[in-house]
Amino acid sequence: MTASALILIVLGTIGLFGADELAHSLLGGAGAGEAVIQVAAGGLLGFAVVNWMSRGNRIGGIYMRPLALGNLLLFTVAGLSVGKALRSGELPAVTIAPALAFCGLALAFGWLAFGHDPLPRQGASDGA
Repeated sequence: MTASALILIVLGTIGLFGADELAHSLLGGAGAGEAVIQVAAGGLLGFAVVNWMSRGNRIGGIYMRPLALGNLLLFTVAGLSVGKALRSGELPAVTIAPALAFCGLALAFGWLAFGHDPLPRQGASDGA
């Protein structure tokens, strides 16, 4: 949770305060692209705050599963979208690192949501 929160804080802050530069370098011009980048940055910062505030909780089970699923969806879509844009040559090679981070976090949240039991079963350690 801490790693995802920190990544989202960095990307959200860059998007919020550097929207003009990002729009020019990634989209070829400002205008509506700047507003779209700022709205997306606000969403990233919102997820960052939720993840940061939840970092001490057990993720998985029935209570925190919505958080794990929301993060899974965010990072899966981000990883696939950035990966597709990289593959087609629409994004510079420097965006490989965020794409790999998105894919890694998608795998981690998939494991938390579907493969991890946050509470060990009683008697599992005594051979019963």
